[in-house]
Amino acid sequence: MSLGELSKWEKRLEEALKSPFKIYRLDNILRDMRDAYDLQNPKNHRELKFYRKAEQHLLDAEVA
Repeated sequence: MSLGELSKWEKRLEEALKSPFKIYRLDNILRDMRDAYDLQNPKNHRELKFYRKAEQHLLDAEVA
C-alpha cells in the first residue's frame, strides 16, 4: 500500500467514524480491506496495522 492509498483509506475511516451508520461503514471498510489485500502476508504490515485500527474502531462502536 502506498502512502496515497493509505491516505484514501484514512479518509474513508474518518468519514465512517462521523457517519450515523458507523458500524455498517466500518464493516464495509474491513471487508474491502480483506478483499483488496492479503492480510496474512507479513509484507503487508502497513495494511494489517490499518486493518487492526479499523477493527478496533468497530469493536468500540459495537460496545458503545
